[in-house]
Amino acid sequence: MNKSELRKIMSVKRNSLTDEEKIHKSRKIFENLLDTANLADVSCIFIFVSYRSECDTTPIIDYCIDNGIKVAVPRVNGDKMDFYVIRDKSELSIGSYGILEPVTDTIIYPDEKSLIIMPGLVFDTKGNRIGYGGGYYDKYISEYNLGLKVAICFDFQIIEENIIEVEDTDVVPDMIITDSRNIDVAKLRS
Repeated sequence: MNKSELRKIMSVKRNSLTDEEKIHKSRKIFENLLDTANLADVSCIFIFVSYRSECDTTPIIDYCIDNGIKVAVPRVNGDKMDFYVIRDKSELSIGSYGILEPVTDTIIYPDEKSLIIMPGLVFDTKGNRIGYGGGYYDKYISEYNLGLKVAICFDFQIIEENIIEVEDTDVVPDMIITDSRNIDVAKLRS
């Protein structure tokens, strides 16, 4: 199966979640993230704002803002993505692709204490990932390869067979956190 076919299959599967299932599974992902990452030691969390049937990142963003943890969210400018600090969700507005983006101009770059939360549609147990086809996270992380890279997704988005076509430009997360398990990709690949 090629990337396009896997994207289509997983999109249908993810879109079939009820609102209740999405809320419950997203909450479990948030709890697993809290159990795994010591957010108090993070200099900044770089996190996407969830869109449509993605894992809901709102609880993570709210928790970080409420607990004084710096939050940065992406904005796409042409073929480039940068992250901007937000102090609350009122600093978000609908932007590229209909996704909420920051209206602030406080750009920030990751350091070794950053936590970068990556989206994706399909993952395998080796950490290979299929995103939405733009390569924004691959390019960004290749340029600023600092901090802990964690992908979050629903458990059914992980395929056990390692059939994902891998390209030289694909970036692999250090860890994948789902609603039912954590996969330490860095440990598996070492």
